Amino acid sequence: MKIVLCLLLGGFLAAQNGPPELANPDRDPFIPPRLERGPSAGTPRKPAVLSPEDVKRSREDLDRLVALTAEVRKAIGRGGQYTTDVPTARRLEEIEKLAKRMRKRMVR
Repeated sequence: MKIVLCLLLGGFLAAQNGPPELANPDRDPFIPPRLERGPSAGTPRKPAVLSPEDVKRSREDLDRLVALTAEVRKAIGRGGQYTTDVPTARRLEEIEKLAKRMRKRMVR
């Protein structure tokens, strides 16, 4: 009997508070709460200061990225509808690595 009473009382108290999504009407329901509460949630980021070496590397990586993208576009255009060759897949992996390296360089 005590267990049933505790469950009913707990359910009643939880129902009074309402669902957690509606508890804060100012919060955007499409943004997860863990992203709102971070240390940089309300503060703007400082612009990245890049060294001349980083700028040079970024430009080289960007040129390589543009060339790889053009190669992949040609390979996809001449390939079959649902197939791709191994060199194209390797180029795509290299594009991903270049993009990650550039982002890492810009964010630090």
